[in-house]
Amino acid sequence: MGVKRVLRWQHPGAYPGRQDFETLGAALESLKGSNRRRWAAACQGMRVMQGQEDAASVREAAKAKEVYMVTFSSDADAVFLVMRQERQIIRAERSIRELLEKVNMLKQRFMLYFEGWQCSLGDFVVKLGKATQKPNDEFKGIVMEVDYLPLASPQQAQHVLKEFVEILQAATTSAGGRLELVSAPLAEYPLPERFGMEHTAVLYTALCSSLLSQAR
Repeated sequence: MGVKRVLRWQHPGAYPGRQDFETLGAALESLKGSNRRRWAAACQGMRVMQGQEDAASVREAAKAKEVYMVTFSSDADAVFLVMRQERQIIRAERSIRELLEKVNMLKQRFMLYFEGWQCSLGDFVVKLGKATQKPNDEFKGIVMEVDYLPLASPQQAQHVLKEFVEILQAATTSAGGRLELVSAPLAEYPLPERFGMEHTAVLYTALCSSLLSQAR
């Protein structure tokens, strides 16, 4: 993987609808992408309940008031625990879910599920997805993820990603809205210099916050 940008679809004057997803998909297909396949991700907002702390990652999470649990279909063995207020992130095995449930340390506040399809466009991989809130499958919006594969340095990839997002912006104007970049304070987290899944997890917590706070 390279450096990523996460965007959400903004529809002026109206809440984005499922029809917008089809329109955006058609616009993306007009760019003649290849290697289309499915993708998914999930983000759970958890409130920390004090209890037993049997593992190092659990002890670290217990110090926070709120934890975001982020998973990706592309990294099926991992779960990312993001503590936004404390600016901390832990990568752990998915089995930690069972442990956290066992010790009753976390109580779920919400869960957003992202699913859609992705395609390759030259050096880029673009993902288009719908966001729904579980358990009632309430539609929350449309998201797009852009991955520039050749570079892993956010600074070096910044200009190329900006230009490519502008191309996507122009290609999707027929849908009547615009793509809005989701920003997150990545520099405030103890993240490696090379962009990785930890960076992506932090971006998705910011995306969840944005989707849940938008006006209906």
